[in-house]
Amino acid sequence: MDTKQEAAHIKQYMLEKAFTAKKRKELEVFVQNYQANCIEIADKLCLHSYEIANSTLNNIALKELLGFYDAVLIEIDELLQFIEKRFNTYFDTNQRLPLYYFLRIKHYFHQQLSSIELKLEKNGFDETLKKLVFKYFTTFALAEPDTAYTFKQLIYLRTVLCTLENNADNHLNDSGFSHPIRILFSLDFNCDAFIDYLMECIHKPLSEKDVQNKIQGLLVAKKSLQKLPQSSTVSLYPEKPPVAKKLLTLIDEEVLFLQYELSITHKSPVAEKAVKAFHLNLSVSQIAVLLRIFVDSGIIKTANQSFFLKTIAAFIQTDTSPLISADSLRNKYYSPEKSSALTVKDMLFALIRQINKL
Repeated sequence: MDTKQEAAHIKQYMLEKAFTAKKRKELEVFVQNYQANCIEIADKLCLHSYEIANSTLNNIALKELLGFYDAVLIEIDELLQFIEKRFNTYFDTNQRLPLYYFLRIKHYFHQQLSSIELKLEKNGFDETLKKLVFKYFTTFALAEPDTAYTFKQLIYLRTVLCTLENNADNHLNDSGFSHPIRILFSLDFNCDAFIDYLMECIHKPLSEKDVQNKIQGLLVAKKSLQKLPQSSTVSLYPEKPPVAKKLLTLIDEEVLFLQYELSITHKSPVAEKAVKAFHLNLSVSQIAVLLRIFVDSGIIKTANQSFFLKTIAAFIQTDTSPLISADSLRNKYYSPEKSSALTVKDMLFALIRQINKL
């Protein structure tokens, strides 16, 4: 069987079918079915090749069969590239990668990551940002063969890696953000860790400033972010809000909170005391545990946990803490104390018994 000749016949047939297709949807279904069939056949051949290669049998017939499988996989690879190039509009990037292709790309990523990492370090790439970004490439490179990565995910990861490698300088421009940050922002690298990193970059120069100047600094950062280019076609997590939208929302919430905090400082001591009217017979650590389980269980829904904790801290008092530090509450929220968790557990059981009496 001449694999190259058969592949050429398939390509010709697809072109003829595309030319005679009467409806766009008909052509889309045709192309995507061929794509799915290619992936399915390639996976079966790849798995069978792996079984043969790891078997104890060693004869000429099996070696010839492996050679034939390799030849077919090469042609299937070319067919998929042909479909992607000639029928790009209909190529389904949400379909999973063929196993043979996934294994090959995994190997490529594993080889390239070290050299690219050294290049980024040489160019002054921020260490925290590098670890944050490389986590996704390392996960891909070390993923198990049965991990269902899609063409879209691979295209995105390759785009990010290639763009960062070619634009690794760490200088700031008028926006106040380094070049790698602007690249990741434009490619909508919308993971929570990157958003937290950006908020930290915004907060860092404002940490020693008073409330009024913090507000001004946040508004300047918002204006700079709005000027940065944003992609409407690619995203790390297409199902999540874009990084731009998430960041601008967080900044708006932070500004609102600081404006409220500023208004409190201009009130009389009596009015300020009246605002902090909620007195809880719990320690700060116990309050943090309660808030944590309310958020984790979905009873309280909040898009910005830092802002949520700051707001709570502004409105409550305890016997030992008439003024609760938002930082203290946040630290105990993210690192709950075991003794406090046990106390809260006992308290909840007591509440259940109380409910049963109603």
